[in-house]
Amino acid sequence: MSVERRSGIAFRLAAAALAGTPLGFAGGALLGGHALTDSTASEAGAIILACAFFGALFVAGAMMLAATLLTPKAARIATLIGGAASVAVVVYVVQDFIGDRMAQARAFDAAYERMPLFELALEAANPNRSPFSKLQY
Repeated sequence: MSVERRSGIAFRLAAAALAGTPLGFAGGALLGGHALTDSTASEAGAIILACAFFGALFVAGAMMLAATLLTPKAARIATLIGGAASVAVVVYVVQDFIGDRMAQARAFDAAYERMPLFELALEAANPNRSPFSKLQY
């Protein structure tokens, strides 16, 4: 087998694996989140992360297998479809995260506006500190 052919196959396998990895990561995390029943927050995070990594490995392996079994043109098409789906999932996740952070910021602003006004005063017991003996906020 020539060097160019081997490098072409290696490139096709790497592209297929990279195209499917984000899709598998998100899918594994989603399945891990749905599989949780009674778990603490730290256990749930570890389970979701483990499922996400296994999902990423599984889909990357499946995409690599498809790239080896399909013809080069069909493998490129499958890689492009997998890559497009992965980009769509990443865009959705980022958009959802930003929307959640904006909602959280609005909730904090509303809670801050509802806080009652208060005054804090600190006074030093040492009379020699007269210019800086009182701090009022």
